[in-house]
Amino acid sequence: MHSRRSAALATLTLLLALLSTSAAADTRYISDRLSVPLRSGPTNGHRIINFLPAGTQLEVLESDADTKYSRIRTARGTEGWLEARNLAQQPGARQRLSAAEAEIRQLQQRLDSERSKAAELANSKGSAEATSNQLQAQLESITGELEALQAISSNAVAEHAENQKLSALNVRLRSEVQGLAAERDRLEQREQQRIFLFGAGLVIAGLLLGVLIKARPRRSAWT
Repeated sequence: MHSRRSAALATLTLLLALLSTSAAADTRYISDRLSVPLRSGPTNGHRIINFLPAGTQLEVLESDADTKYSRIRTARGTEGWLEARNLAQQPGARQRLSAAEAEIRQLQQRLDSERSKAAELANSKGSAEATSNQLQAQLESITGELEALQAISSNAVAEHAENQKLSALNVRLRSEVQGLAAERDRLEQREQQRIFLFGAGLVIAGLLLGVLIKARPRRSAWT
């Protein structure tokens, strides 16, 4: 499937190169091939100047419809010729997949952090056990959705519909993580209030006991 998409992308790029003229330079990227030879002229007989790895960003300065070569300039200023079929209008699926995987790793780290905080609350606050179980269920649900997200990003990251699903799920994950953090803060505040009320009750009980002791009638000496 990946090879078919690469072939279709290369064909589309070639058609665009044939229809274009040597107008203003535009930005292109080396396709998903491992590396592409950069030559000193627009034929295979010209010497190779360098090899450009997949995903390299460059500018197309002009295109030769007869030889199907394009003259390009890299970000470092190197100029040369390469076959137009090796050019794409956007970064390859490999680069976009790397960006998606980096985002997934960040979400996984935040998820692990919230799971650890939820576990600490469950161990230290017996009164919050029911809420902690609910939080754990939500974390397991997020984990399942995260695994589904990883499968989507690794299998069809270049598909437009699945990219939209990836973005929507990322937003939902962020929202749920923020909700978990707010729930944690609410539990901590409730526990502090309970401790404060318990302490205040002890103080009031002590005062009442002191008043009762003072108000008790004393026995006479002969008694």
